Amino acid sequence: PPPTPPCTKSERFDAMLQQVRTWESLGLTAPGRRGEILLGTYAGAKNAEVVRALKACYCDYGALRLAGDLIFKLLKGAMARKAKKQVT
Repeated sequence: PPPTPPCTKSERFDAMLQQVRTWESLGLTAPGRRGEILLGTYAGAKNAEVVRALKACYCDYGALRLAGDLIFKLLKGAMARKAKKQVT
């Protein structure tokens, strides 16, 4: 497939994707629904076609970008607390 056209939100998406990959490399997990969402993000981050599709949605649809930002914010907080517990 042709490459996704560039967008102004691309760098933010790429940073979130990298953070998800870091969480996975650290072996971070979560209980319940957050855990299900986290496992889904880990799986999606490994699939180039899924990443391209999500990036296109993130760039082109404000409502989906807002939802993605909210989900990432919730996961980021949970993962920061989890990582802090692993260090201490």
